[in-house]
Amino acid sequence: MKDMIAERGTRMQRFLALLLAGLLWMNASHAQTIGAEADGTTLTAFLEGITADTYVVPEGVVTLEGNEDCEIGTLVLPSTLTGGYLNAFYDSTIVRYEVAEGNTALQAIDGVLFSEDGKTLLAYPNAAEATHYTVPAGVIRIAERAFANNIYLQSVSLPMGL
Repeated sequence: MKDMIAERGTRMQRFLALLLAGLLWMNASHAQTIGAEADGTTLTAFLEGITADTYVVPEGVVTLEGNEDCEIGTLVLPSTLTGGYLNAFYDSTIVRYEVAEGNTALQAIDGVLFSEDGKTLLAYPNAAEATHYTVPAGVIRIAERAFANNIYLQSVSLPMGL
């Protein structure tokens, strides 16, 4: 009996987390879906057609997948995001990235998305209007398609050792 009550409480917590994430998600004009893995513990966000100056992905979302046709000025990624971000917005326009404090996988430096340790440049915003970018010293890897779809960028300076 005690195990049944504990299981019911756990399911209720998962439901409330999904409900809260859904309510927090209503901060822009868009279509979105937040789904959970079969075990109910991993929240995945699927976005489509978002138009916003700033869009905050809610805390609790762990992966972003299948996002397309979004036009976002600043995309704020939650501290809970750990996967699915490398190509998550390949078919969208993003001007800059920000990462919530406490994220153990990511950081943003001057609007550009990096691994938490700063050694991998993950994504340069495809709608950033700068014509030149200097990759910071200490970067040892650039992710595939990190600079994809940016029509403004004309040159990139790389640090020694890259």
